[in-house]
Amino acid sequence: MNRIYRLVWNASKQLWQAVTELGRTRGKNAVRGVVNRSRKKQCARARVAGSKAGTASGRLRPLAGMLQLVFGASLAGTVLGADLPTGGAIVAGAGSINQSGNALTVTQNTQNMAVTWDSFSVGAGHTVNFVQPSAQAAVLNRVMGADVSVIQGAINANGRVFLLNPNGVLFTSSAQVNVGSMVASTLNMSTQDFMNGNYRFEGTSSNAIVNQGNITAVGDGSGGGTVALIAAKVTNLGTLAAAKGNVLIGAGQRVQLDLGGPVKLEVEQAAIDALIEQGGAIKADGGLVYLTAKAAGNLAATVINHTGITQAQTLQTGEKGQIYLLADMQNDRINVGGTLDASAPSGGDGGFIETSAANVVALGDRKVTTLAVNGKTGTYLIDPNDFIIAASGGNMTGAQLGADLNLNDMLISTAGGTAGGNGDIFVNDAVTWNATTKFTLNAERNIAINADITAQNASGRLALQYGQGGAAAGNTATYTIQSGAKVNLQAGENFSTLLGEDGAVLNWTVITSLGSQGSTTGSDLQGINGNLSGRFVLGADIDARATSGWDSGAGFMPLGNFTTKFTGSFDGLGHVIDGLRINREAYYVGLFGYISGTSTVISNVGVTSANVTGTSYTGILAGMVVDSKVINVYSTGSVAGWERVGGLVGSAQTSSMGSIIGAYSRANLSTDSTSRYFGGLVGYTGGFSVSESFAAGAVYAPKANNVGGLVGHMTGTASISDSFALGSVRGGGIVGGLVGSSSGVINRSYASGTVPSAKAPIGGLVGSNSGVVNASYWNVDSTGRATSGGGTGLSTSQMQASGSFADWGISSSGADNTTWRIYEGLSAPLLRRFLTKVSIDGDLGAAPITKVYDGSSALTESQANLTWLKNGVAFDPDRTFLSGTLLELGGKDAGVQTLTLTQGYYASSPVGYDISYNITGQAQTATITPKALSVSGATVASKTYDGNTSATVSGGELVGLVDGESLTLAQVSAQFYSKNVGENYVTVSYTLADGSTGEGEASNYTLTSQYITASITPRAVTVKADDKTKIRTEADPLLTWHLIEGSLVANETLTIPLTRNVGEAVGTYTIFAQSLNNSNYQVATQSGVLTIQPGASSNEVPSRAVSSNASSNELGTPGRNAIESATSNSFGNGLNNNVSFNGVGRQAAPSLPGTAGLNPIFVVSSGVSLPQAATEAAAGGANVNPLGNLGEREPQP
Repeated sequence: MNRIYRLVWNASKQLWQAVTELGRTRGKNAVRGVVNRSRKKQCARARVAGSKAGTASGRLRPLAGMLQLVFGASLAGTVLGADLPTGGAIVAGAGSINQSGNALTVTQNTQNMAVTWDSFSVGAGHTVNFVQPSAQAAVLNRVMGADVSVIQGAINANGRVFLLNPNGVLFTSSAQVNVGSMVASTLNMSTQDFMNGNYRFEGTSSNAIVNQGNITAVGDGSGGGTVALIAAKVTNLGTLAAAKGNVLIGAGQRVQLDLGGPVKLEVEQAAIDALIEQGGAIKADGGLVYLTAKAAGNLAATVINHTGITQAQTLQTGEKGQIYLLADMQNDRINVGGTLDASAPSGGDGGFIETSAANVVALGDRKVTTLAVNGKTGTYLIDPNDFIIAASGGNMTGAQLGADLNLNDMLISTAGGTAGGNGDIFVNDAVTWNATTKFTLNAERNIAINADITAQNASGRLALQYGQGGAAAGNTATYTIQSGAKVNLQAGENFSTLLGEDGAVLNWTVITSLGSQGSTTGSDLQGINGNLSGRFVLGADIDARATSGWDSGAGFMPLGNFTTKFTGSFDGLGHVIDGLRINREAYYVGLFGYISGTSTVISNVGVTSANVTGTSYTGILAGMVVDSKVINVYSTGSVAGWERVGGLVGSAQTSSMGSIIGAYSRANLSTDSTSRYFGGLVGYTGGFSVSESFAAGAVYAPKANNVGGLVGHMTGTASISDSFALGSVRGGGIVGGLVGSSSGVINRSYASGTVPSAKAPIGGLVGSNSGVVNASYWNVDSTGRATSGGGTGLSTSQMQASGSFADWGISSSGADNTTWRIYEGLSAPLLRRFLTKVSIDGDLGAAPITKVYDGSSALTESQANLTWLKNGVAFDPDRTFLSGTLLELGGKDAGVQTLTLTQGYYASSPVGYDISYNITGQAQTATITPKALSVSGATVASKTYDGNTSATVSGGELVGLVDGESLTLAQVSAQFYSKNVGENYVTVSYTLADGSTGEGEASNYTLTSQYITASITPRAVTVKADDKTKIRTEADPLLTWHLIEGSLVANETLTIPLTRNVGEAVGTYTIFAQSLNNSNYQVATQSGVLTIQPGASSNEVPSRAVSSNASSNELGTPGRNAIESATSNSFGNGLNNNVSFNGVGRQAAPSLPGTAGLNPIFVVSSGVSLPQAATEAAAGGANVNPLGNLGEREPQP
């Protein structure tokens, strides 16, 4: 029975499989990307011109469509096809077709030959051989039928094999293709074009080419072959190899291939849902890998998805590899994952890699390398429209870029297109690398460095190329370094710039050190005096505090003077020079003494905590600036001088184009001079333009004239626009909050600092004015001035209303890019260029909102599940820059409270934040939970064992109360964990009571039990063993004890073991008391006495010696004659009598009768001679125990 099958992708098994026509397929999902305009410039690539292709014949079936196979149980789940091609006919050229068993041989007799086939498949274990005249000979195999070409066996050829099948082509995992070159396509090509060598492919087939097997092109045997896969969709999951040759994949509707000379492939017309999936292996060492696709339509779509391994390494013989992933610059997207390898591991230089499309996205797991072990590392080019380096949401992260820079020279080159994108580059995530490589940012328009760039290697280089979409002349493109961002480079020639596509590359010297007094090296900061026409950048912050001890206290020698001016350029790259000290009785005093030249630029540097003193023409940055530009610079500290003194620049004069842009000073100016021209930013300006700048330091010159918060005096064509002054201004006369005296033009500017009384003229904005003032204002409340030489006075509330500045470029929204930002009702206008762009993002309805009681009804962002973002990355803002609240609760006490979005935060600093909000959802309530308190300083007294767990607590105070609140602390209970002796945990429980009226409510707090360590010591007692008495013939009495000191806990007793000395003879014995198993008591013991008395018989005697007067039966001290006269009557009958004879005796003949078992036991001591007595005693039933030898010696104890 015949069934219809179709080929579908099995994602879990990573292969194509045949399923019945009822099975489901899954198409490629469109991926949204950046919509960009067409690129204006093209990098050098393999390109071809095209021509119209022929028309496909036959009815088409999708590759994910019909495979008509005979079903068999043994073949279930396997892609099947015919065993060998069928219906072959030679339609052009000459040759023959022969089949023998499992092999089909096509012999080609002409250089080019075309064959049509009903079907072209090769089964497993089958082979198709092409025998061709040369490696350049080509055979066209065109499938006329409706079946997919399924290659499961082998194809061998010594020349070029073309396989055209509009139904699709599948090389299964068992496929082995070994040819000079292989071209497979689902598009059409006319036979005539083929015979003429014009390889133009065209058609509307949307079917795919899928390779799961191995396709190898060997060229003429030594390399140089080509593998080309051309279709609307191409997937490689197997291996494509062409040593010294080319692997080309094109996805489109019209494609031109050129195999003559340098191989070229170009997609001339896009295809709907065009896609190249490279998840397998491609290897073309010493050759070219070229993947290109174009998708039709206006929606952004992924057209190349690279997750596999693509290798084109440099050969030992020096041939470098090249890898290209190219897509359309209008809407297409390339995902770059896996491995792209054009390295040189065995010698020679590294190759070249390019990934270019409207949107190029780096996937997380990737490696791109052109690293050369012994030669020059190659280049990796990324060529999109706009390019964003960001921690999330960008084209790649800073970490990914840093990894790429360790393995490649990197070139990111943008080009604006007609469909969107401006050709800008944004560095929003820190980039760090440690290799000798070069990082080039090539932007059609601008470069914005909003995060650090750091080259750790001494030879790491950075090149900024901007405005590349036009000529240098009149080009307004620029690169900017956001406040807080820095470019960190090593000292040397490691930085260059290029403005305009026809501009000259400018090389800069990187400076990272202060230098020494008098240095003229040209390689450190002080040493710039040795090359005043040079170009210099700071690669690191400079600590200049040592200058306070230079030159007998005169300090740093200014760079340039009236005779030898500084005419070069200086870029701080976001760095600061800190602690500069200058104290010179001279003109032209500052970091730079005298700057001159229309091409001279001082930019991107801060001079902080400076202390600069001169006479005339004195400023922290520069004493005198002529015809030059000062951009994005600032100063803090203090400055003093006699005339023409400014917080940043002393005097700025020009006859042509001098300007100060984006500058500010927060330095304080103080002088007792009676001269003139003192300003918070600039003392004197003649013809200079000052724009987007401000001054916030105090200007104190009570004896001087022409004193202003921003500029002391401006004349000629001088202008001030979009600027402001905040500091107090005290002068002797001609004093203004913004400008002391002016004959120039003032536009869109304001002043708000205090202007104390002085000699007229004096004004809140301008003291004396003969020029033009447009749309400029002063705060009549804060300045204390009701009048001015120009401008309009506003109240504080009016100064905080955007409607007061309708003719300015101003907005109350952080999402806008206007020059000015105002926080409506909260702040006066602020310049956006000095504010850090941040946002607060989140969904108020995403989760329940809770906070711990803090005595406030305000709710923080984190408590409301909102996040602060800077450059798309979460961060913790500097709260000193913030005022106001964002979220307000209906009350401050614990419990459920209503929630309201309030007016929000505002930046109270001119260098604060430009805040925008992206808050969705609306929670109606929030819960305030009681705040947990603890107790500090509480102690628990140790106690003597008393049989219970009660404890006594003293001291202690509450910790964690909200400032200004107090509560009453009451103890509830304190319990030892155990009643027994030892170190113990004591659980202390408290209750809280409200404090004084308005000082705290107990319901807003919780106080959990506290655990404190204390000890229970043993209870001291003394016991005594009771004295006892018994008759010798009786058993021992029960031994007892009694308590003589201390007491026992009720119902408790002690275990006191009692023992006595061993013995049963009449006499006294000690009774011992012991303390065992009484862990809760410390027991002292006293002994008792057991007395054993004689029994009832009159003859019983204690165990003692017999006296010398034996006839009277007296007992006494042993003597020499005692035994001689002793008779049995001397000893009564008794049980176990022990009679001891101690002393020296001699033999006697005693009569010792007695009843057996009741006779005395004679214990004969040493030195007693009683052999006869012993014999007779034994005969009478007595026991005689001699203890020693008989003889004459002293008695033993």
